[in-house]
Amino acid sequence: MLCGISPDDGGLPEAVANAPEAPSIGPTVRQGTNEDKNPGWSEPCPEPVIFRTNAPQPQDANTVKRYSFKLFALDAEIDLAPEATKADLLRAIDGHVLVGGELTGEQVGKITVSR
Repeated sequence: MLCGISPDDGGLPEAVANAPEAPSIGPTVRQGTNEDKNPGWSEPCPEPVIFRTNAPQPQDANTVKRYSFKLFALDAEIDLAPEATKADLLRAIDGHVLVGGELTGEQVGKITVSR
């Protein structure tokens, strides 16, 4: 979770440090607590898919995991504590969303066949 990104910023840099503040993005940018209970980015790491069967399966079977990133443009600046969570963010932006969008990415992985 990132908040406080200026509308003038044209993108996000790579390898932002996992810390409550993100000065490489902007002076007011804050990173919230991720699902691992740490500040900053926690990359997607899906559990491996294991398919158990006695029947033969294709060796090139794939699984697709989808990840969604929600983006919001607000009519006000919000100030969240470093330990803020997604729920805290959603409460703070309620009534201030001008426009929103969603970016969905897919990760393709192999299915392990176990007999």
